[in-house]
Amino acid sequence: MSENLQVVTYTELTTDEVAAIYADSSNNITLINTIVAKSTINVEDKATLKANVEHLEALKNRKKMNSDDSIWTTESFSTHDAAITAGKAKY
Repeated sequence: MSENLQVVTYTELTTDEVAAIYADSSNNITLINTIVAKSTINVEDKATLKANVEHLEALKNRKKMNSDDSIWTTESFSTHDAAITAGKAKY
């Protein structure tokens, strides 16, 4: 019996890929801030907040392949940190 195994090869992210990941994270920030601004937050909103906060935290901690070095260089995470703090306060 033969198994079909898919081999996935990972490569180091390019500068453009890192920039795209950073830019895409603005969607998470916007969503968190939109929910936080609501006068009433339901269970679904809290789950969405938690998922987006955890995503931003994981994103901030991304490392280079086979290294403990961050993929980030000069990016500012102040808006990320503010959204994480605000989101955690509401779930």
